[in-house]
Amino acid sequence: MKRTRRTVLKNATKLSALLASIGASTAAAAQEHPEWDPETVYTSGDRVVYDGYVWEAQWWTRGDEPGADEWGPWDQIEENDGDNGDGGESGPTAQFSVSTQFPDPGAEVTFDASDSEGKIESYEWAFGDGTTASGETVTRAFDTGQYDVTLTVETADGKTDTHTITITAGRPSAHENRVIAYYRQWAQYDRDYVPGDIPFDKVTHVQYAFARPEADGSINLVGDSYGQQMFYAEKDWQGPDRGKTFAGYAAERDDTKFVLSIGGWGDSENFSDAALTQEKRERFASNCVDLVEKANLDGIDIDWEFPGGGGCTADDPVCDVDNAVREGDQERFTLLCREVRKQLDAAAEADPERDEPYELSAAVSPNPEIVEGKTAGNDGLEHDELSDILDFAQVMTFDYRGDLERDDRPSRAAEGEPRRPVRGLRRLERSVRPRVLGRAGLGPRPAQHGGPVLRTKLDRCPAARG
Repeated sequence: MKRTRRTVLKNATKLSALLASIGASTAAAAQEHPEWDPETVYTSGDRVVYDGYVWEAQWWTRGDEPGADEWGPWDQIEENDGDNGDGGESGPTAQFSVSTQFPDPGAEVTFDASDSEGKIESYEWAFGDGTTASGETVTRAFDTGQYDVTLTVETADGKTDTHTITITAGRPSAHENRVIAYYRQWAQYDRDYVPGDIPFDKVTHVQYAFARPEADGSINLVGDSYGQQMFYAEKDWQGPDRGKTFAGYAAERDDTKFVLSIGGWGDSENFSDAALTQEKRERFASNCVDLVEKANLDGIDIDWEFPGGGGCTADDPVCDVDNAVREGDQERFTLLCREVRKQLDAAAEADPERDEPYELSAAVSPNPEIVEGKTAGNDGLEHDELSDILDFAQVMTFDYRGDLERDDRPSRAAEGEPRRPVRGLRRLERSVRPRVLGRAGLGPRPAQHGGPVLRTKLDRCPAARG
């Protein structure tokens, strides 16, 4: 079950709050009328509540029961919404909190309905997996998956109300088949390719390339201010000439996940600085949350090329400086990912309208020499720790082919045979993926094989296999 996008929900929440305030004001106005009192004198225009209705006096009266005589002094005006004939008591309101909305599989979750309102006689729970429980506070553990947990409260006279929260145990998305496409913001210039041209129905994820880390841990989008309007538009008149921005499509499409990639080959020079201290890592993670919430995104992809060296240098025409590299970068890469995961999870937990965690992925090299670290003091990525933090890793075997290829010919360079291409993504996946992941130290952990699709339409490509 995928949530409605955050912006839509935020607007809906504001509208609901507005309507609720209007309704509350109306109810309050209804309750301002006093209960009829046989000892009180009423004159023309006075209103009272009696037997579930609002009555208005037509002339001076005392002791005349409203509704007792059709020719009497009282006119029935309307039903009293705040009463409904039960002496002013409204029905119950079901409400509950959870100890965590995104537990680990098998971990107990506490459900507390003490915030429910009304004279409640019973609390009944349905956990979405066929099991039930009773009581104001209950606990339950879940297998990996998503579960709609529903509380039903009931009063002694049979009035009920319900409240539902979706629990996501583990990270089910880590085991989904994925077809991930990059949207390169500079494609708007060299190919007039805007977000509206993306074949959303043929991919599961779209990653916006790129944002870049600054040395202090902050994050900025690449490109000039106009180019950045492909990602997000502050004003209605901004954005692409046709279609919507990346954030605009993220707000309305529930069939595709929208992710921001940070770094890349030409914008990773400051990662080592950004990950150097806890203060900078916290700032980086906080900026990730801000961008995700601002643009309705589903997650973040960290594309540090590469922790421990082997990335771009000043001699490369794409870069104008050497990437910063220092001892301990690979360990700090883990710390950076862990801080981003922590803050993304906290943001998802704090959003009452979100029913799944934000995703976090990382792009990693298929080259064992780079994975193991190219500089002193870097002895390999911490794959066990990263596997617990990341939803999946993307192994960038597309680096073995170039933009000038005539067709999609993924290469066996990943196997050490650079001159023997493998035709077709399925064959590549079967033959290359296990060896690449094993050599990269990833083993059976969730991973995404990154292969090139060069000058070939996506509708000609086979479906992904995990």
